[in-house]
Amino acid sequence: MAEIMSARIPTRSRREAMDWSLVLVSQGIDTAIDFTEESGWILTVPDHELIRARDTLRQYRSENRQWPWRQTVSREGVLFDWGSLAWVILISFFYWMQTHRGPGFEVAGLMDAAAVSRGEWWRFFTAVFLHADIGHLALNASIGVVLLGLTMGNLGTGVGLLAAYLAGAGGNVATW
Repeated sequence: MAEIMSARIPTRSRREAMDWSLVLVSQGIDTAIDFTEESGWILTVPDHELIRARDTLRQYRSENRQWPWRQTVSREGVLFDWGSLAWVILISFFYWMQTHRGPGFEVAGLMDAAAVSRGEWWRFFTAVFLHADIGHLALNASIGVVLLGLTMGNLGTGVGLLAAYLAGAGGNVATW
């Protein structure tokens, strides 16, 4: 059996070796990551793929230079966004509206499967803000402020709020 010759591409770190390996594999270039004390982190590719591998990595580096989406995230301690308290205030306001504005406000937004089946699709989204009683509101607010605060702290305020809102709407779709 013929021995396949391999070429080595040095990298600066384990992370870079892993990133570059993923780039090469995505382009159909077989690669292996190796580490030795004297050489550090190395990518090994078949000899006949060396030129294509170097060209691919050169293109990858030029396309990702000064990439604006990369941000350093501090992972020290628990990331919590106290903006989740604004969400508690918002759902409390809707509960107050629901109890003090008469039954019309509540009936217009409730999750009603028959009404949704007749085309009132917005009920999936409006029902997220309505609560059956003060106990239901208190439970959602107490658990929600913690879970939403952690989600918003880790994913960002907008993404966390959108995820929670869509999860609530998704629950209504499942109920329907």
